[in-house]
Amino acid sequence: LEILNTCTSSCLPDGITFSSQAEIDSFAINYPGCTEVLGGVVIGNYSYVSNISSLSGLSQLTSIGGGLSISENPALPSLTGLEGLTSIGGGLSIWANSALTSLAGLEGLTSIGGGLFIGSNSALPSLTSLESLTSIGGYLEIWGNSDLTSLAGLEGLTSIGGYLRIGFNSALPSLTSLESLTSIGGYLSIGLNSALPSLTGLEGLTSIGGGLLIAENSALTSLTGIEGLTSIGGGLDIWSNSALTSLTGLEGLTSIGGGLLIRFNSALPSLIGLENIDETTISDLWIYENPNLSVCGLDNICAYLSNGGTSSISNNASNCNSAEEINNTCIVPINEPELSLQIPITPNPNKGVFQIPDTHKGEYTIFSTTGQIVQSGQLTNSLTIDIRDAPQGIYFIEIRADKNINTQRFIKQ
Repeated sequence: LEILNTCTSSCLPDGITFSSQAEIDSFAINYPGCTEVLGGVVIGNYSYVSNISSLSGLSQLTSIGGGLSISENPALPSLTGLEGLTSIGGGLSIWANSALTSLAGLEGLTSIGGGLFIGSNSALPSLTSLESLTSIGGYLEIWGNSDLTSLAGLEGLTSIGGYLRIGFNSALPSLTSLESLTSIGGYLSIGLNSALPSLTGLEGLTSIGGGLLIAENSALTSLTGIEGLTSIGGGLDIWSNSALTSLTGLEGLTSIGGGLLIRFNSALPSLIGLENIDETTISDLWIYENPNLSVCGLDNICAYLSNGGTSSISNNASNCNSAEEINNTCIVPINEPELSLQIPITPNPNKGVFQIPDTHKGEYTIFSTTGQIVQSGQLTNSLTIDIRDAPQGIYFIEIRADKNINTQRFIKQ
């Protein structure tokens, strides 16, 4: 004890493990001058059930050079006692503390050099008390917290050096509180969050260093919330989201660094939302087991297929069942050999409302990829076309004026 009592503010280069409440309570006695632990700190014991119920005996700590693990402490209700802690050089893991209802005690924490893992804390409702945290050097993983209903506490977080994984939080209704996050160094994975209807909260995110995986979120109906995302370094995989009816939210995405996979999304009718991805950035294309998907022939998808891009396309609805079916919706029907008009359709894609500029007298016909006439009529100067009642899809408009014909393809969102 005499040797221990002579320690200065920096101490314990090999770290320390607390396996019992008695060890926590005696820390200040055994290490009276120890405020900066050079090594790592472990609170809890993987071998047997810990009786630790309070961290107040650690109130002198201001920094930890290594990692901090707080795991498998079924009697621990909060982290009160760690208020003096401002930095952790390694990672922070808060895992499997079944009585933990608050992260109170971490209010002073401003930086984490490694990753942050908050997982399997079955009574934790929010992340309040992490408001001072602005950056994480490694990953952020929020996984399997069944009572988590809010990410409140992450409002100050602007960057994550590694990946971000939010998964298996069955009560989480929103990603609100992540609005300040602008970049993720690794991949972004959002999966198995059964109460999550949208990605609202990620509006500030502009780039992802790795891939984007959105999988098995049974309440997710759209991708609203990631409109600011312009590039991802890896692939885009949207998989098994049974309520997803729209890819709206991905319109800002212009490049990806891997494959484009759309699979097992049983309610998804259209790929509209992906139209701005540069086809040369797609390494391979997988579209399968989306039984309601009938709109696949976006211009970039058409260009990718026509350039011989690798693809696996099957078991979708008509017009999307194979590369050949998609190609058929990409081709504008051949006109009889008459002079061609040059009349642009803008905007394209559109919501079903667009103008035909000034032209000569004549007529127009709009028809679907199956040849069904949707609308026809006489041309007038600056005619406004309105087919908002028609379903999303790919359409052709044939304009006949004098002895000229113009047939153009457009997408109704």
